[in-house]
Amino acid sequence: MLLRTVRPLRPGCDGLGGPVDVLLDGGRVRAVGAGLDPGGAEVVECDGRALLPGLWDHHVHMAQWALARRRLDVSGARSAADAVALVARRMATAPPAAGEVLVGFGFRDALWPDEAHRSLLDPVTGDTPVVLVSGDLHQGWLNGAALARFGHDGHPTGRIRESEFFAVVSPALQDAPTEAIDGFVADAVTAASARGVVGVVDFEAPWSLPDWRRRIAGGTTGLRVEASVWPDHLDDALATGLRTGDVVEGTGGLLTAGPLKVITDGSLNTRTAYCYDPYPAPPENPLEHPCGLLLVPPDRLAPLLARAHAGGLTAALHAIGDHANTLVLDAFAATGARGRVEHAQLLTGDDVPRFAGLGLVASVQPEHALDDRDVADRLWAGRTDRAFAFASLHRAGARLALGSDAPVAPLDPWIALAAAVHRTADDRDRWHPEQEIDRATALGASFGVVDGATAAVTVGARADLVLTEADPTTCAPAVLRAMPVAGTLVGGRWTHRSGGLRVHRRVAGPTGPGLLEEVALPSGPLTVLRPADPDVVAFEPVPGPGGSEELHPPHWARPWPSGRALAHAVDEAGPGWLAGRRVLELGCGLGLPSLAAARTGAGTVLATDRSAAAVAWVAASARRCGLTVGTAAVPFDRAGDGGARWDLVLAADVLYGVAAADALGTLLPRVTAPGGQVWLADPGRPETPRWLAAAREVWTVTTRPLPGGVALHVLRRP
Repeated sequence: MLLRTVRPLRPGCDGLGGPVDVLLDGGRVRAVGAGLDPGGAEVVECDGRALLPGLWDHHVHMAQWALARRRLDVSGARSAADAVALVARRMATAPPAAGEVLVGFGFRDALWPDEAHRSLLDPVTGDTPVVLVSGDLHQGWLNGAALARFGHDGHPTGRIRESEFFAVVSPALQDAPTEAIDGFVADAVTAASARGVVGVVDFEAPWSLPDWRRRIAGGTTGLRVEASVWPDHLDDALATGLRTGDVVEGTGGLLTAGPLKVITDGSLNTRTAYCYDPYPAPPENPLEHPCGLLLVPPDRLAPLLARAHAGGLTAALHAIGDHANTLVLDAFAATGARGRVEHAQLLTGDDVPRFAGLGLVASVQPEHALDDRDVADRLWAGRTDRAFAFASLHRAGARLALGSDAPVAPLDPWIALAAAVHRTADDRDRWHPEQEIDRATALGASFGVVDGATAAVTVGARADLVLTEADPTTCAPAVLRAMPVAGTLVGGRWTHRSGGLRVHRRVAGPTGPGLLEEVALPSGPLTVLRPADPDVVAFEPVPGPGGSEELHPPHWARPWPSGRALAHAVDEAGPGWLAGRRVLELGCGLGLPSLAAARTGAGTVLATDRSAAAVAWVAASARRCGLTVGTAAVPFDRAGDGGARWDLVLAADVLYGVAAADALGTLLPRVTAPGGQVWLADPGRPETPRWLAAAREVWTVTTRPLPGGVALHVLRRP
């Protein structure tokens, strides 16, 4: 594949280079330069778009993210009463089936004016088990039925945190069949690919490697995955002999063994992140754990790290509070283990330089800084200058890796990038802007951190790439956050491609060399054969499920621009206008209009042409698209024989081949029903003014421009 006219990100991530071509082959970048010869390779006209290494999300919980996208969304609740109202509305409008659990996701209660309690849920949910999951995944709010179902009958409040809650997560959140979860994950992978993601580090508990082996074998191949293992399955992971970074056989290089994941403390919103200083609490309602929770103390953590290290696994240790981070750094130092600290949200000044000194990656989630700024200002008052301290870590030499912690934040690296460089997403002032990092650092932390990942668009690099519509090194923060992605490649294979990219390759045509080009319609691509002569176009279907019998000799018609422009106009009309109507195309050799009309749900489509080859091509292409299109090899001026009346007549190039005297005076009134329309796509033929003058005597005529310098004349019968 040749990417024609791209502007690659420079190796230092400090800007885009000049326009060049990039040749991909065998899953690698093979050449970079101007005017490269594609040979027989597919050519993608990129028109100066930015080309970057593909993006990684270095911290996701993939199954939970896939499921959360389908759960009751309670993230907008500003109080316990709000959340209960959302649950009550769901129970009234779409209650779960008998025996199923209603799961909601996303509540953040640290700043609520009222307390979440089982007594609020029970009156509106009855016997239906309800589990509301906090936005940080560290606590659940359960009603009485759910408490009984998951082994906590009689719990006084219904609020379950940390380890007790994690035991509920698996049965409650993943109660769907494996096949259904895999389908949800496949959808989430497709969505991630559309955002330029080429890989994720999956921290799904307890061990996601077997799940990903199954999903990849089943066709979910849009991402590379590094799969972690939790302590309960450490022995199983070590028994495979796989070390962190090793490729799992039979997965096409998409799946690698990941690190050991250990959660050592809680979270900020749940007030369980383990800190040196206590959380604020009223004297009449003291916290059970004033400084948070240490879930894995040093005497348990060190042996875990030592076993993982001896077996070739790195470690990814969750630490949010400053005290937890100190203990995690101590454990790395004591055992010689290598790896990453996940989150590193609150750090003491002495601990910041230890990351670089120990060779550890700081795996951070910048969007959390924006989501939690108000909570941090209250719960970590006086300490937020060292919270989410990305710039301090970078200045001290630490290597950063950006992620989302999806579903805590959306799986979208552009959101993380924007939050890292511009610490506000609304109209408020930036929150601690002194901890923002520059774009080059943020981009570098979004790819190239995982072993083997593409760090720059250079010869020999793996072809994990993303094409963007804007320059990420200079665009406005709002554009960066919502970056439009034109295409994503994993190993040189498209996992996402927008309709704005023109694709073609050289082939041998009936009159010499030509280009196979893919034309994007809203409902899917059509493949056409375009010869070197710009005034001639040929269409040729590609092999489909039916095999070679669907291939027909290409039909040549002229000119190309009007047919393509007319197809564009039909696509714009959409199914709301065409559904149930009778459509006649004059000149089906142009092909695209009739297929576009059929794809948008027209009731009847008849494509006519003098050429039997053209008729055969349209019929074959329609079958390949799963459509039924009527065809007839008859001259244009016989198209209305039998008294047929049509709601829409499509004609390219103002009825080329029809005698000017008969074009409007005889043919069109005969084939168009009262109130019907005729669409004429005109590239500027000299006969047009005379034809339109005649038409205006009996038709209402409006004209508007279409792409390619073509005018669309719409004739409406009174």
